[in-house]
Amino acid sequence: MECAKIYADYLKKFLKLEANLRCVCDSSNGTVGSVLRRLKSNKLFIDLINSSPDGKFPAHGPDPWAGGAMTDIISRVKKIKADFGAIFDADGDRVFFVDDRGRLVPQEAVALLLARDFPSPYLIDLRMGWLVKKSPLKFIESRVGHYFIKRTMKAKNIKLGVEFSGHIYFENKFGRNKSYFDSGIRAMVHFANAVGELNLAGQKLSSWLDSLPAYYRIKETNFVVKNKRGTVKTIENIYRRRTNRVSHLDGLTMEFQDWWFNIRESNTEPLLRLNIEAKTPKIVSVEFKKLSGLIK
Repeated sequence: MECAKIYADYLKKFLKLEANLRCVCDSSNGTVGSVLRRLKSNKLFIDLINSSPDGKFPAHGPDPWAGGAMTDIISRVKKIKADFGAIFDADGDRVFFVDDRGRLVPQEAVALLLARDFPSPYLIDLRMGWLVKKSPLKFIESRVGHYFIKRTMKAKNIKLGVEFSGHIYFENKFGRNKSYFDSGIRAMVHFANAVGELNLAGQKLSSWLDSLPAYYRIKETNFVVKNKRGTVKTIENIYRRRTNRVSHLDGLTMEFQDWWFNIRESNTEPLLRLNIEAKTPKIVSVEFKKLSGLIK
């Protein structure tokens, strides 16, 4: 496909590897396989799995975040001793990474790595955790969603945006015009650059991850609630006296000494979405149980 070659050639302009790198890419039987084949180079070896487009998705579902979807890539990364792995959703606008030991790389760590290729500041959605929010790098928070991410990037002249859901956004220039869109494949290219830098410094991706501060969270949880705004207001009133910080940027965010949470309304369903992170697994468990009781 000529368009795949044109796009691959465009992406190669961002590749800056000084040493050989081996990665596994799982296309989820979606659209990105034809581009990834053309990204291979003397320094970037890409081992492709589930790369043929197939709307029946025989290997696993089209959503990398769904249970069991990462089994293939984790196994393959370990088997060929790859430097990292990347798994894309069916249309290629989302990507998640695993390290050389087959462990999921947190989106916050992805943001720190990609930031090496871009000038400050950087954009994140408010679900992203303390690993970036307490970083010395300048990360600006945005509401969740394409519209808000792109609008904020344009308004503040930001080149890189990372969303917790796996969407990673870039500023693109075509002549005098700028556009902002999410691209899993371009994110993979910049991620490869960062892993290459780590390797040149004698450090594997897994050891770099192990050196980072540890935070713990529970996967975003949805609750069916009839009175969404009333529930959020009740929670704010209960916790307000103990909080260190309150934000209403998108729903309700409250930070405490050892943990934080965000609860926000779905725009289309009678749902409240809860994210919570803490310094220990016990705190996450205890506070999640308390909040769940208030929401229900």
